[in-house]
Amino acid sequence: MGLRAYEWRLLELSEIPFTHTLEKVQNLLTLLINKSYIQEGFSLTGDKEGLLACHNAMITTILIKMNYDDKDKIDMGIKWILDYQSIERNKECKWRGKDLFTKFGGCMKKTPCFYGVIKSMITLTEYKKKFGNPPKIDNKLNQGLEYILNHKIFKKLSINEPIEPSIILNFYPYPYKSNIIEILSLIKVNGLIDDERCNEALDILKHKQRSDGFWQADISYMKSAWIDFDELKKPGLG
Repeated sequence: MGLRAYEWRLLELSEIPFTHTLEKVQNLLTLLINKSYIQEGFSLTGDKEGLLACHNAMITTILIKMNYDDKDKIDMGIKWILDYQSIERNKECKWRGKDLFTKFGGCMKKTPCFYGVIKSMITLTEYKKKFGNPPKIDNKLNQGLEYILNHKIFKKLSINEPIEPSIILNFYPYPYKSNIIEILSLIKVNGLIDDERCNEALDILKHKQRSDGFWQADISYMKSAWIDFDELKKPGLG
């Protein structure tokens, strides 16, 4: 498996209680860290140029949820988010790794990548749950959540349509890009699910409910690294 595949596999395993105690999982975790940690955060290319906001956040989240014992590495992933993750438009990002500005249309150009914001806010939320909430983290998290709510969870600010068609799909794996399920879960755990700006996204989920009361996954990505918890088009029991 490539480095991204290890990342996806560990993200899935981090959702299952106590998997971090397994030797094989610890070996995967060590491999991921050794290949991605670059002092300032986590990079899929193993150097400063390849650090992307979403992957720095997701790898940091893995470490938090897997009870990784080197908190200094976790703190560096968090520090990158606090120092460099943009959560507003037209604000220059001071990070100078080139992939952040050139890959996938540019993560930190005039408009910050919405998925990078979401993944980073998930990471800050997990950090708060485990280690408490220093003021810097609270402030950044609150600003990021407000940015997401201003998009009504899934919509462009400029026109009344989804940021991407996939954001309103039920898909595996959960961390692939992001969708309204992941975003609403983030909003709920932070006590903001009753905000009226969530209503359209909640209505979409309600309309997707099957007649038998279940929901279903409609599509699956990253099959080389992710094992679906439920069968596609079948009641979602996982």
